[in-house]
Amino acid sequence: MKRLSAIRLIVIIFLIGGLLSTSESYARSADPDKTGINLLAKKFADAIAQQDSAALVSLFFSPDSPVIGIMSAKTEQSRKKFNPQFQGLSVATARQFAGTLIRQFHAPEERITNLVVQQDSTLAQLHFLYTFWEKGQLLQWGKEHWSLVWAEGQWLITSVNYLIREAAIEPIKAPSSRKK
Repeated sequence: MKRLSAIRLIVIIFLIGGLLSTSESYARSADPDKTGINLLAKKFADAIAQQDSAALVSLFFSPDSPVIGIMSAKTEQSRKKFNPQFQGLSVATARQFAGTLIRQFHAPEERITNLVVQQDSTLAQLHFLYTFWEKGQLLQWGKEHWSLVWAEGQWLITSVNYLIREAAIEPIKAPSSRKK
C-alpha cells in the first residue's frame, strides 16, 4: 500500500514539473516584443515578392481583416480627368488584397523603410514608408499604417491603411541636401 502511494506521489510530481516547465517555455516564446513586429514586416514584404497569397493572408488576424488604400488628392484628381466617377479608394479584405496582388502584378516588390512601432503590451501600431515596384519599376509609394494584436504567440495584422501616390503622377522627391 505504501509503495502504491509512493508511485502516485512520483507521478504527481512529474506531472506538476512538466506543467511548470511547459508554462515557463510558453512564457518565453510568447513574448510580444518589437523584434516580432519587425519580423512581421519582413514576412509581409517577402510574401509579396514571392507572390504567396496564403503566406500573406496568414499574417492577418483574419482573412477578412480590412485593407484600405486611399489615393492622395493629386493622384485621384489626375485619374478623374479620364474617369470623372473614379473614386480613389480601395477597400478589400486581406484575402482579396492578397489575391489581387497575385493576379494583377508580375514580380511585385514592396520596400519598407522608416518603421515606427508604438506598442502597449499586446496591442501595437506600425507606421512606415513604402514603395511598391513591379519588374523593377516604381509604381506607387506612400505611408502605411497597421494595427496589430499579439495572438497565438505571434503578432498579427488586424487592419491596414495606406496612402497611394502613383509614381507617374507624383514622383518621389529625393531628400534635399542642406548646405551649412
